[in-house]
Amino acid sequence: MLSIWLNGNCPIGLNDIFVAKVGILNQNSAYSLGNHVLHLGEVTSTNDLARQLLDEKIVHHGTFIRADMQSKGRGQEQNIWESEKGANLLCSLILIPDAVQVDSQVYLNMSVCLALRDMVQEYCPTRKVSIKWPNDVYVDDHKIVGVLIENAFQGSLIKHSIVGMGVNINQQSFTSAKACSLATITQQTYDVAVCSELLLGHLKFRYDQWIHQQKQALWNDYHQYLYKKDVVSLFEIQGTIVSGMVKGIDEAGRLLLQVDGEIRLLNVKEVKWL
Repeated sequence: MLSIWLNGNCPIGLNDIFVAKVGILNQNSAYSLGNHVLHLGEVTSTNDLARQLLDEKIVHHGTFIRADMQSKGRGQEQNIWESEKGANLLCSLILIPDAVQVDSQVYLNMSVCLALRDMVQEYCPTRKVSIKWPNDVYVDDHKIVGVLIENAFQGSLIKHSIVGMGVNINQQSFTSAKACSLATITQQTYDVAVCSELLLGHLKFRYDQWIHQQKQALWNDYHQYLYKKDVVSLFEIQGTIVSGMVKGIDEAGRLLLQVDGEIRLLNVKEVKWL
């Protein structure tokens, strides 16, 4: 593993990140994930830096970027990701798969969410850890993980993916009452670097399932751990509050929501959890 610590803020001279420029490596092996690790003090966001490295073609498949602080970290729908400096795991993983079809991106999302869920469950073995559609991880009814995946396409193939992840590790207080961390759950503190190593192990396992087209296994596990599945919950759909039950997702990643006995297919912009 090549680990590089960069003090200070970005932007930085990109040629300084690696000893020499290297071509982008197309490697499918899960074992290449995390072979190159960048650890920075502060960035706008780790996804921003990942995108910059891809544009400059000086990054390996499987490069893992971690920062102590993000000045412009965000999640789904441009939501701001709240984090104290050095307290949490703020990271991005760069994936450059070989000949993976665009329609497999929903399974990539499943694999990432499952890896994060698996990691949190390992730290909280007695708690219910679930995946809240589309890609948050919850402990009981509190959010501990957010994910933002940015895909680029070339024809019918996935050119590359930037998997942005935020895991609340040691933060003790949040502006949102629905947020939590490993520390607030277990009353312990953790080494964020050790947490990142554990996460990489789970990502390798789930990425291997994805790249080898083990779709049914990912599908089954994702639905097994789907938050509030078959539980009556409140949602807002086009300004109207409704009671519904999550029944699953379809192969386009849309939510299957049962409302008044009928199944509705909804994308992330059409429905809001209440």
